[in-house]
Amino acid sequence: MKTLHRQVAIVHRGRAAKVDEGIAPLIVALWRRGFRTISSCEHQPGTPVAWVGFASLGDAKKAARIIGGRLLVPKPEDYAQASAKSFEAGYSRPGAAGVAIPCDGIREAADRALRPRKSPARRRVRRP
Repeated sequence: MKTLHRQVAIVHRGRAAKVDEGIAPLIVALWRRGFRTISSCEHQPGTPVAWVGFASLGDAKKAARIIGGRLLVPKPEDYAQASAKSFEAGYSRPGAAGVAIPCDGIREAADRALRPRKSPARRRVRRP
């Protein structure tokens, strides 16, 4: 499949993909964090935005919180306008959602994805 951007191969724990070179650090960081990505683009033409697609809305919401991105939720009309190639690539999978970030913020988003998880606060139990 012809792509707009230079592709690089990435591998992490048995997962492998060819992704846009500019977004590769973020995809690897998300994989290390346990996310399953389905698509991505380092720069959407005509915009200053990069994006990552996730198989579920829940994963996209969680990733948006962690990396500081904006949630992208397709509407029914988006699917109606999507091409067959878009569906084949996974971009327009029903139930999927994405996260947009500024193109110049990819490295920062990758760094945020790799920050240690915060432990839930422990409740102190008062004993009578």
